[in-house]
Amino acid sequence: MKILILIACIIVPVLASAVQDNDRTPEESQMCSKRVLSRRDPADPNWGHMHHYCDGLRFYDRAVRSQNLKADFGLYIQNSLAHFDYVLKATSQDFKLRPEVMVMRGRTLELAGNGLEAVQHYNAAIQMNPNFAMGYAALGNFYAKNDDKAQALKVYEEGLRRQPANRYLRSRYKVLGGKKIPEPTK
Repeated sequence: MKILILIACIIVPVLASAVQDNDRTPEESQMCSKRVLSRRDPADPNWGHMHHYCDGLRFYDRAVRSQNLKADFGLYIQNSLAHFDYVLKATSQDFKLRPEVMVMRGRTLELAGNGLEAVQHYNAAIQMNPNFAMGYAALGNFYAKNDDKAQALKVYEEGLRRQPANRYLRSRYKVLGGKKIPEPTK
């Protein structure tokens, strides 16, 4: 009997913390409302799956904050990727947020140390929507972080040809030494 009580005292708190860990905090719910649900299109059936995108984002944010806690970090990365994968499987190829989900999946992979796979996702997002500034930003940032300034500048230039008014791309381009903002693609 004492052993059962001892086991219960150990297991119940561990299970409770695991369940609680998956609950959304008020800040995470607010993030989801601002970043995802505020763009909801009730006529698009793909939106029925976007709570998984919110979960992928919140687990990504948790992974960023827990990089020094290996067990938590790995769990958050796995959860984030699982939710992004769900969205990519459940939504149609022409869903307007698909490139964004691809970029976030790439950022998660990059955070986990899978840079080459991340680059594939950034490129896929750009291919899906050649005017998607977030894809160029993520890809250019990857090259800049990996000391490939020339490739980063090429990516930012191409992004600026597509989105000449994008302040983030302009800033990154100038920080890396870009001189003349490229002419827009017609």
